[in-house]
Amino acid sequence: MKRIYKAIFIDTPSLGQLRIYNPGFLTLSEDGKIEDFRQKISSDELIDAELVDFGNRIVVPGFIDTHTHLSQHAFAGIGGPPLLPWLHTYTFPQELRFNDADIAEKEASIFFNSCLKLGTTTVVAYVTSNTEATNIAFEEAQKSGIRAWIGKVLMDESAPIGLLQNAATAIEENEKLIQKWNNNVKLASIISPRFALSCSRGLMRAAGKQAAQFDLFIQTHLSENNDEILAVQKSYSECNSYTDLYHSMGLLGSKTLLGHCIHLSEDEKKLLIETKSVAVHCPSSNRFLASGSMELKRYLDEGIRVSLGTDVAAGFSLSMANEAKEAIETSKIFESPLQLGEALYLATHAGAKALGISHKCGWFNKGNDADFVVINDHAAHPLMQNNLMGHESQIEMPYNNPEHRLARIFYRFSADFIERTYVSGVARHILS
Repeated sequence: MKRIYKAIFIDTPSLGQLRIYNPGFLTLSEDGKIEDFRQKISSDELIDAELVDFGNRIVVPGFIDTHTHLSQHAFAGIGGPPLLPWLHTYTFPQELRFNDADIAEKEASIFFNSCLKLGTTTVVAYVTSNTEATNIAFEEAQKSGIRAWIGKVLMDESAPIGLLQNAATAIEENEKLIQKWNNNVKLASIISPRFALSCSRGLMRAAGKQAAQFDLFIQTHLSENNDEILAVQKSYSECNSYTDLYHSMGLLGSKTLLGHCIHLSEDEKKLLIETKSVAVHCPSSNRFLASGSMELKRYLDEGIRVSLGTDVAAGFSLSMANEAKEAIETSKIFESPLQLGEALYLATHAGAKALGISHKCGWFNKGNDADFVVINDHAAHPLMQNNLMGHESQIEMPYNNPEHRLARIFYRFSADFIERTYVSGVARHILS
């Protein structure tokens, strides 16, 4: 039997277009795909359907996090600037812990279920260089039901010996993961050279070739920190820029996700546009490590593809609602602040476009998988703070139209707002 969900629906069919159905009706097929999405429905259409009425709840597409680190979740919010010492003080020691399979399993399970509890239905995550830990991450993602791109970290330089692999071994072991997991409906390998300072030329070239061979996405970091940029320029002086280095190694293209991209020259931005590479904006992380601020609206106006990522653990939260708020606030440093609809787009639809799956998720479109989040934001209203969640007020609340409520969801977010998270029409998280 097909299901019809009733609620207040908010999505973004395009950048800046905020579509609100108050109420709306989302019709799902038995296999969890969207059959219809509209504002009105007749009583006849309910005869052979199950109606699920979420009342005054807000429903948005599932959040899509296009840059984060599974293995770093344990120390989110700890440490501080600058980037390079932070990696050696916190990141590398934590990643060494994942050489223990029991730790890798426990922390991967917590990570994916935490994503779902926060409304994230699709995540792109680095694990560590340990192949078994990466395989375990795939297994735990599959158990959780989340949609995930998962990467074994490739690095053969400038890290503790327990994290390094020579290029040939790393690529060979990565291929085994690719062969095992890439036929999965919701899971895929992503080629993950950490960044230029931890990868030799040989490893970067091999990573680019492997991505091309299997038609896979690539994720790496670019121009996050000024000291990092100077070190790359010193090590690779034959290249015109950090971005040019990646281009020469075969790492740029429409399936490349580049975390941060804060300090790009005009020529580097043109290279991203020409190659259709994606700049993944990580505003919380950028501020936490005092790395700088991306001029987001300018990037969008110039035609650079942009999506949003939490970048845990430099990002202190896996919440994409928080990251949407941080994107708005960071943009206020510059002349063109990000608007509410643009922030929702970046947290949902833009991620789907970056991953080539906007025909599957990211917005409410016929034929898409039903990835969505049911949000009870009553407690976000200052006048409702003494009321129990879910109880309707006896007085009319001011400042309570759907746009006001979406703004409060971003700015006053709590994990308790997320009542249900659906992936392909299946509730993968239900608030207890």
